[in-house]
Amino acid sequence: MMLNVSTIEDALARLEQSINQYGTRYGNLTNALRAVVSDRVETAAGLINRAIRPADYEKIEIYHAAGRILAEDILAPLDVPGFDRSTVDGYAVSAADTFGASQSLPAVLRLDGSINMGKPAGSPLAGGFCREISTGGALPEGADAVIMIEDTEPASQEDELRFLLRPVSPGQNVIFRGDDIMAGTCLLTSGTTLKPHHVGALAAIGRTTVTVLRKLKIALISTGDELVQPGHELSDGQIYDVNNDMLAAMLKRANTEISCIGIIADELDDLKQTISQAGKAHDLVIISGGSSAGERDHAAAAINQLGLPGVIQHGLAVKPGKPTLIGLADQLPIIGLPGHPVAAWFMADQIIDPLIELLSGRKPRIRKTIVAVLARAVPANHGRQSFIAVSLRDQSGSLLPIAVPAASKSGLITTLRSTDGYIIIDRDQEGLSRDSEVTVYLWEDI
Repeated sequence: MMLNVSTIEDALARLEQSINQYGTRYGNLTNALRAVVSDRVETAAGLINRAIRPADYEKIEIYHAAGRILAEDILAPLDVPGFDRSTVDGYAVSAADTFGASQSLPAVLRLDGSINMGKPAGSPLAGGFCREISTGGALPEGADAVIMIEDTEPASQEDELRFLLRPVSPGQNVIFRGDDIMAGTCLLTSGTTLKPHHVGALAAIGRTTVTVLRKLKIALISTGDELVQPGHELSDGQIYDVNNDMLAAMLKRANTEISCIGIIADELDDLKQTISQAGKAHDLVIISGGSSAGERDHAAAAINQLGLPGVIQHGLAVKPGKPTLIGLADQLPIIGLPGHPVAAWFMADQIIDPLIELLSGRKPRIRKTIVAVLARAVPANHGRQSFIAVSLRDQSGSLLPIAVPAASKSGLITTLRSTDGYIIIDRDQEGLSRDSEVTVYLWEDI
């Protein structure tokens, strides 16, 4: 079987024919079809972005919500705080009564009791009076500031009188009602990946539960008679399965739940049965290996036999990662990745991660980049978009670091281990010359 790395026109025509054949069930693909370029890696995920099953919702306790994706807009039902509140220990006062106060000429106010924590502030505060208050206490009506206790002292032996040794301005040492959150404010929007401080905000408005997107369930399947799980002894001709653990670590982000199915032999029926079983309990199936066109590569055949429309695209104009395939079987998205670790890594980053964003509702991540100077020339790859790992080195006398391209063999995992990021050469570029300024996409963002 040959890979069909198609032209734009042929790919669109083939997909359009498939959509017409399957009618309204896959009709929503039409909108995506018009907007994508089927053999370019940056838009390949768009081939199935309109035909995926929508994520379900679930309600969970807020203390379990960190890392989950919010599925509702949160409107504040009340003001936070719900009363004017002191931020220090001291005395609630009217700021006007303190104007001009100093150590040499203090203001004198009469003490009007104290405010108990967690209780109403009591009667309004009259002019010329102050009321003792603790941090977090409610200010009485008539008070608009709090003077810290260390800025006061008793007036002689008379406990009912206090000397105020400095002035305070209106609002000083006070959080007014609604200063933190105003009732009716949209506190959090749907699609937000919740963090611990978001949970704190939910608690502040009295929420105990929140509606979130159900975690996206992803099944990882490795294929290859030569593969052995790490921890087992190798025989001649065998290698450890790198991709399973690498992809699981890479894709285990907000709102995903990864299942490592294991290694499947290079047998069509075994692979087809494994995909079918995995599809019953997962939202996305990823196959590592078996996506090329060799005699023992069965991923495409298995997908085509599992349901319509089957393989949508087989072969991308990229390096590494040309054998990547995208399929859809009875609305189950299936991605076939090359077995070589570096190719699998790049295609997971470029195809699967954007797809997970679409499936899970996760907001697109902002990639961290740095501009560097290329250490040596890098040739183009005959119409294929190229991803080249680079390591960064400081350059004496320059603000820009040097980007040193790594070996380009897609089977060398050390290509990733010893580098800091990667650069992209577009398919229509002639290549990059030495000392070219390039954008480096950093691994730390992966």
